[in-house]
Amino acid sequence: MKTVGEILKEARIKKAIDFEAIEKATKIRKKYLKALEENKFIEIGPAITVKGFIKNYGEYLGLDSPSLVAIFRRDYAEDKTGQVVLRGMAEPLNKPRFVWTPKKTFITTLVLIFILFGLFLGWHLFSLWSSH
Repeated sequence: MKTVGEILKEARIKKAIDFEAIEKATKIRKKYLKALEENKFIEIGPAITVKGFIKNYGEYLGLDSPSLVAIFRRDYAEDKTGQVVLRGMAEPLNKPRFVWTPKKTFITTLVLIFILFGLFLGWHLFSLWSSH
């Protein structure tokens, strides 16, 4: 699967357009255009800015900008601060695997009560049968 940067770069090269012409037409600085093509979105800024640049750059190149933004969202996500992160990296890596909840406490207590009752009943039945 191609990334947004690869698609933009291929379209620009195919149309033989230089960065200066794109910068003049879209008002997007050359360094940001290069960052888009290299998928270095962290250098651009917040995700909303990146999406806007992708949309404008794609429209200038005659590409389907909603599809480009969708491809970007497929590969990248927004963290809580609005910055671009690789999809799957937005969640903390040290997230606890097991969390004790009141529901789990209730279920565990019920299971223990049934086990203890079963042991108590079994012990009494065993003692009743063994006495005869």
